[in-house]
Amino acid sequence: MVSWVVGGVIWTSFSGAITPEAGDSMILQVFTVGFIGGLVSLLRTGIGAVLIATIENVGIAILNSFFGVPVSFRPFLTFATLITTLIAFPPLGAGGGLPYRFLRRGSRK
Repeated sequence: MVSWVVGGVIWTSFSGAITPEAGDSMILQVFTVGFIGGLVSLLRTGIGAVLIATIENVGIAILNSFFGVPVSFRPFLTFATLITTLIAFPPLGAGGGLPYRFLRRGSRK
């Protein structure tokens, strides 16, 4: 069994099946699913994944049939969904709402 694993590792390293750029196309989708669905609940993350897949597939089908947009335009739909979600629901971020901390307090009229 161990020799199968070692043989598979050697074969993939020489065949070029694994490259440093292997996951670049998935990073934006995974980040968007994590942002929309959240990382706390597995159910909400699954709903976010279904939502992103639906937006990509239906959106590219509509854009391709009506406007002739190529299928390689699909990652832009994920990016547009992420930006729209960030604008509609801005996160507090790692600082916990740091910009709200520096509001002037004594300037009431």
